[in-house]
Amino acid sequence: MKLEIKSQTPTVEDIAQVVTDTKNFPFLTYIGPRTWQSFDRWYSAYVDNSFAGVLAVNRFGDWSKLGPLVVLSKFHGKGVATALIKKAVATEKGNVYLASANPAVWKIAQKIGMGEKYNWLNLPLSMNLIYLKLSLNVIRCREFIQFVKEMLRKQRLANVHHHRHFVTIRQ
Repeated sequence: MKLEIKSQTPTVEDIAQVVTDTKNFPFLTYIGPRTWQSFDRWYSAYVDNSFAGVLAVNRFGDWSKLGPLVVLSKFHGKGVATALIKKAVATEKGNVYLASANPAVWKIAQKIGMGEKYNWLNLPLSMNLIYLKLSLNVIRCREFIQFVKEMLRKQRLANVHHHRHFVTIRQ
């Protein structure tokens, strides 16, 4: 198995796979195709030259927020998510932040040495501004109604409310 991580925008076809594949995945709130195109940067994973997953990045000031992170289900358990997160942490400048409700992502963050630091109430201002930007992008991309519908559906699908927050601080 040859795993390659590229710093590139995923194709329309790749994003279509992500949107379809994550429909029943409880740990990722719906991200529509137009919203996927609105992120600041992407890391795309390929296994044997086939698209396997993507990690989006948003920036504000000296902070980079990792996520959303999606690995297509047929590539789960093959180290794709770990490779994507490692590449982003190594490449991004400044402080790196990752929040997830997915226990598998928590294990990866801990394994690569990210510290658990914040919660929703004490996030740095830059992170709050990134979340505001992400929310406005969903509205701007005209995917808000679908986002809310899917969020409510997934809350019924799996009671996922607990996020853990990980950081790599660089001074």
